[in-house]
Amino acid sequence: MLLGGALLVLVGLSWLPLEGTWGPFRIRRVSPLAGATAVGRVPAPGPDRISAVADPGPESAASRPVPGPKAGTRGTSRPAGRRTAGGQPIEFFSGERFPRFGQALSDLGTGRDIVRIAYFGDSLVEGDLMVGDLRNEFQKTFGGGGVGFLPITSEVARFRPTVGHTYSGGWQVSTVLDRKPAVPLGFGGQVWAPPCTPTGCSGWVEYRAESRLQALVSFRGLRVYAGRVPPGATITAAPDSGPEQRVGLTPGDALQEAIFAFDPPARTVRLTVWSPGPLNLYGAAWDEVQGVVVDNLALRRHSGLGLAAIPAEALRAADRLRHYDLVVLHFGTNVANPESNMGKWYEAGMTKALKHLRAALPDSDFLVISVADRSFNQDGTFATIPTIPSLVAHQRRAAENTGAAFWDLFTAMGGANAMVAWVNHTPPLASLDYTHFSHVGGRRVAKALFRALIDATPAREAHATR
Repeated sequence: MLLGGALLVLVGLSWLPLEGTWGPFRIRRVSPLAGATAVGRVPAPGPDRISAVADPGPESAASRPVPGPKAGTRGTSRPAGRRTAGGQPIEFFSGERFPRFGQALSDLGTGRDIVRIAYFGDSLVEGDLMVGDLRNEFQKTFGGGGVGFLPITSEVARFRPTVGHTYSGGWQVSTVLDRKPAVPLGFGGQVWAPPCTPTGCSGWVEYRAESRLQALVSFRGLRVYAGRVPPGATITAAPDSGPEQRVGLTPGDALQEAIFAFDPPARTVRLTVWSPGPLNLYGAAWDEVQGVVVDNLALRRHSGLGLAAIPAEALRAADRLRHYDLVVLHFGTNVANPESNMGKWYEAGMTKALKHLRAALPDSDFLVISVADRSFNQDGTFATIPTIPSLVAHQRRAAENTGAAFWDLFTAMGGANAMVAWVNHTPPLASLDYTHFSHVGGRRVAKALFRALIDATPAREAHATR
């Protein structure tokens, strides 16, 4: 019965709307059942490297596919190359190593209360996969609490382990993936509007502190971001620990935040917005007053190029309220395609997006993270999509073009054909779609990224003494 239920879930997942186009790219649905007979095992990665396989050696991924599982057989991966040790370092092209982010970490507790990271990504990190573990590493080391940015609605609300999330029906959402957004986008590339009737516009969203992590056990406060507000609009917070609180919003188009504090701390908070006419919400935030905050700004099906569509003023307004010290761009999952190599076009688009963000956020450091390894099934054999090494190279050049730092996740995983080994690992480090990490694999990537970030900042010495 359990096996049958699991298969039904996988079949259902295969029908999620993961196909589409972005410019000349065609995004393909990946079947979660592809390679479901992959039961072979590989040795666990060593403690200083996240890869389950070695560096690929001189041959290209395209010329050396790895035999994978075929129907009715037990499959094992046979990655080529030698096993290596040591973490994958962050690459810098401007001569400076995170001057703002590094200094902010070093100043925590000595004149600096909050360090904030904005993490833009796609489905590889939605639902706080990997980002939640990265946040936990920072908060364990430097202090802090809460999950940072919270969307109003989410396709993966039921599956996010770091916070419970439910909401009323009828919310209208517009994102950077819309060709012509109906309303101005917010700093996360999304905007929400509650449903309206002849008597007004209203909707609710509820957040619950459900994680066992000490930093995520209760809400001490919440912030809600709104814009294009008509006169008379209000937001009410109903915590399970005390009386309701109501904040009247200031009429006008400018981005504003409604701040709620809960004493005693709450485990559940329901936010209700009411307005006599249409208004925009740009999300909420669960922050503590000290430590490190990591905002997960993931958007499924996003290539990253849509970031250039976020209005510069929306970014500047958000930065005045959120003050980002580091901005991470982690994309490529929806660009890697075995049928076409549009890396040069993608490099130009990502360079444009980075320049746009850097101009709007001049006081932030930037990090580009490459696409992860991803396998496709070619006549029963699983291998790295041939265009991925080229895509990584173009992502690196986009970072270099704009003075951003670069972290090569593809190489950190083990290079060509690493994904097969990650899927076959016990416990699995990736899912059977040969694209997305499992929670165990995401945690492994997060720890490696955290080490790389710490090693690249003056906080390395402080971290070594903690």
